[in-house]
Amino acid sequence: MLGRHLLYQSGPPPIPVGEKWTFTSNGSWVAPANGNYKITLVGAGGKGGTGCNRRRYWEYYPDGDGECYVCDSCGSASGGGGGAGQTVVQTHKLRKDAELVITIGQPNSNPSKISGAISLTANGGNTGGDAYTYSTDGRCQNKAVAGGVAANYGTGGGSGYVSDRDNHSPVGGAGKVSDYGNWYGQGGQGGYGQWNNGTFHTGYNGTAGICVIEYIGM
Repeated sequence: MLGRHLLYQSGPPPIPVGEKWTFTSNGSWVAPANGNYKITLVGAGGKGGTGCNRRRYWEYYPDGDGECYVCDSCGSASGGGGGAGQTVVQTHKLRKDAELVITIGQPNSNPSKISGAISLTANGGNTGGDAYTYSTDGRCQNKAVAGGVAANYGTGGGSGYVSDRDNHSPVGGAGKVSDYGNWYGQGGQGGYGQWNNGTFHTGYNGTAGICVIEYIGM
């Protein structure tokens, strides 16, 4: 009996159900035992959209001609939030020593991928919509439009804003949160509108993706 007991103890210990391996950068992983593994893969979030400068107005001259000027009381518009990266959750039965090569999507909009024993892709989020101005009378850029939120994956997020106030730069829309959450694969905030006709502001970067492998038993 003692010999049989020692022989059993000399073997490899079982893997506890729920053990996880997390990757936030590129790497490789080898299955330590036969069994079922739940794989969660998240693509990178998209960048927020760009804001735009204040609108302009048309000033008439006595001779009937005119010129476009920045309107002191006319506001600007901000960009929409970036889209969240796709979250893919799958369960795969793997043999011991099966190897996975993992590529984590980096900002912005880059997919996360797994190759090797299985093939899996989580797409990156789209870029948020840019704010812009246009003319309603064929002369000046007298109308501002806020950028829309990227319409893909995840929850939350928001469009940009239009402000008609002087001395006010409207903030950009929030980036979409991925289904995984925890700041992974989240879209970037939109760029704010520029009230004083300075340089327009691009949106903020989204966040990188992630890969989590969890052993769930035989």
